[in-house]
Amino acid sequence: MPVERAVGAHVADALREALRERRQVLKIEAAQLRRDGGENAYRRGPAPPAPAAPSGLAPPPDGARAAQS
Repeated sequence: MPVERAVGAHVADALREALRERRQVLKIEAAQLRRDGGENAYRRGPAPPAPAAPSGLAPPPDGARAAQS
């Protein structure tokens, strides 16, 4: 049994180290993306205003407007 535990501990250590390295890479990539996104937003300038929500009522056709007058 002690041999199996030693092998299991070795595998667990290897996996733990691989995860630590992967997290570090992802952290660097995320920081780069945040920085690039911020630079791109700065270059684009302020965001355009959001489009107005439709009122749900369509304007009457031109013929109907003339008949109302």
